[in-house]
Formats: sequence, C-alpha cells, structure tokens
Amino acid sequence: MLFGIFQAFWDETEKYFQEFEAAVQERRHGDTLYLPAAISVEDLRRTINSRLPEDTPIPSNEWLRLQFSPKDPYTVTALRYTGRFNMKFKVQRRQLRGSHVDSKFACFQYRLLKSFAIHNKEHVHMVCMDDKAIVPIGEPGLEISTGVRPHNRSLAPACGAILGALDHDFHLCGIVPSVAFHISIPESITCSFFNGTVEVTNKDKILQPSNPFRHAAELLHSLRTNYSNDAGRLGQEILLMYTDGGPDHRITYTSVQVSLLCLFVALDLDMLVAGRTAPTLSWVNLAERVMSQLNLALQNVALARERMTDEMEGKVKGMSNIDTVCETNLLII
Repeated sequence: MLFGIFQAFWDETEKYFQEFEAAVQERRHGDTLYLPAAISVEDLRRTINSRLPEDTPIPSNEWLRLQFSPKDPYTVTALRYTGRFNMKFKVQRRQLRGSHVDSKFACFQYRLLKSFAIHNKEHVHMVCMDDKAIVPIGEPGLEISTGVRPHNRSLAPACGAILGALDHDFHLCGIVPSVAFHISIPESITCSFFNGTVEVTNKDKILQPSNPFRHAAELLHSLRTNYSNDAGRLGQEILLMYTDGGPDHRITYTSVQVSLLCLFVALDLDMLVAGRTAPTLSWVNLAERVMSQLNLALQNVALARERMTDEMEGKVKGMSNIDTVCETNLLII
C-alpha cells in the first residue's frame, strides 16, 4: 500500500517528463536523461501537485528525490534510490563564485562609490565597462560555433538542412565586443542601478586588440557624441568608472593611469574616479549583467569569414597565430 498510494502522482510525473522530452547530455556517455524542466525537487512536486485533484496523495520531497537515478551509482547512498525515473536531478554549477581576501573591502568601496554618485547626482556621470569573451569566426565555408549554449531548443525543419557547426576547430579570426553601461543614477542606495544605456563596440581581435588607450578613445567618443553639452566637455564635472580589473583596466598599471589622465584632460573634468572589483569578483561589475543579453543573440549561431582573393588566402594559409598576422599587416576580415 505504501508504494501504490502515490501511483497517481508517479503517473502524472511521467507524463510531465514526456512533455519536455528530456534528452541525453551530448557530452556524456550512457542513457541517463537530464532534467531541464524543474529547478528543484520542491518546484517539481509543486508543479505535479497543481496538475492533480486536490485529494490526491502527494509524496514528500525526499521520497520524490529518491525516485530518480543516483548522482553516483557507485556510492552506498545509491542503494536508497528506486530509479523509477531514469533521470538525474542535478544543479548546474556554473554560478560558483571565487573568494578573495579583499572582497569585503572592494564591495564596501563600491557601495561608497554608489553613495557618492547619488549624493552628487547632478554632477556625476557613472559608467561600467567590460569586454565580452572573444566570439570565434571560422575559415571560409567552415562555420564555427560561438560557444554560447542555448537556454531553449531551436525551431528547425524535420528534414532537409542540418543545424551543424564546427566546435573546437582551429580559428584565427574573432570579434571582441566591448560593453559600456552608462548608468542612470537612482535617488537612493536602495534603488536599482540597473537602469541606463548600453553601448557595444565590436572589434577585430587581430587588428584592433583591446588596450587601455583604445578603451579610453572609445569612451571619449561615446561621451562626446551622446553626453556632451558643447564641443568637448562632458555634461557633468565628475566621471565615475568601474571595471573588473582586467589587464586593460587594472588601475595599478602605468598604461591604464596614463590613458585615464588623457581622458581626464580631453573631457576637461574636475574629478575622475576609477574603481575595480576584487580579483575573482568580476560579477560585481554591472556591465557583466549585459553579457547574458548579448548571449541571446549568439546562441545557436555559427560564423565564418568571407573568402579573399587567392593571393591573400595563400599568404594567410601559413599563419597560425595573431603575431604573425600583425607582423605582415594583413586585413583578413
């Protein structure tokens, strides 16, 4: 009676899984399916319960969890699982965050920066900057995947064209998207800082590599074009910049300090404040939140460059790294 009392719940759960068509993980071996439909056992239990009559017996979260396949079939705890559903209920561990001895100091410093911006709202322009990961571009006729994993399935014809692309093949070309998030400063520290304007600049990774002076020139052009009251001055007297502290933004580097001085003089500012996150805490940078939006346009996409003349293709064919291309001063995109 103990095993049959929840039969209606198990049957409805099986129907629920069939609706979502859970599939075998493409990079794993075996026939165990992985469940992308529910985010937790409690969420799954609540969903199935809403599909059943009110008086239907509902199992506990623990008993429901034990109906799946064990995470590791070679442990003693695997004996507790019934294996009723040939699926694994696992949490994707890509949100783990590193720690650093200066993390608390850096976060408090960032809070002070935001408080300063709010207190001097009429005189401050605040911008967060970051570079997205390089978007690979394949050779002519050899499209390479952008590497962005889709969040949802894609609509594709049942027959005919095949959605395929190279995965880890060699590629020389690529695009570097640089993000500048111009923040609309709120009225209070408790309000959201996620409102503002986003600007994305796409650059050739070979002939337009990221460096402090290029970032300063791009920001100068953006500020003069969209936020300047006259020929060269910024609309506000104070500029606040916040980055993740990468090589192009690490404020302890002399090259970065010189680029900031150039920006300070070019905009005729009264104050320029440049802050950075602690190491491994780049997620604090608000520009990182924009990357997920950019990934929506890059999922299920494969790119390849156009073919050049036979003479140019012959010169590029023997090149295997960026330094070789830069030395020959060839434009290949």
